[in-house]
Amino acid sequence: MFTRRRFLLAAGTTLSLSGCLGDSEPSARVAELRLINQSNSSRRFDLEIEADGETVYDETHAVAPAEEEPVPVVNDLPSERGRVTVTTRVLGTDAADSVTYEDDKCHRLIVEYEQGSVGYYSTTGGEACKTTTES
Repeated sequence: MFTRRRFLLAAGTTLSLSGCLGDSEPSARVAELRLINQSNSSRRFDLEIEADGETVYDETHAVAPAEEEPVPVVNDLPSERGRVTVTTRVLGTDAADSVTYEDDKCHRLIVEYEQGSVGYYSTTGGEACKTTTES
């Protein structure tokens, strides 16, 4: 018979274990960035990637309007894992934004500049992530 005491004991055990299981360190990684410029003129994207608070990538890329050239792909990114933050500033504008990943997956991002703002779209896995252990 399932008594109230057994129920409370089971619930207490589950709650205490769930706190321990949910505290793992993040090991996210960014393997690829695609840069899209939806404006009518070339823009410079200043990209910074931090892993656990340490800057591991800091480069500026000139990006032509999307209608004029193929979308540039940046895949020479560091393989550091952790709590990963990608910050993008579009130089010569007020557009800037960042996104943070606190999981254990490998991410591929699209960074898009349009109408004075920066947007991020992401997916996980894929060919770019296969250079190291895919999550």
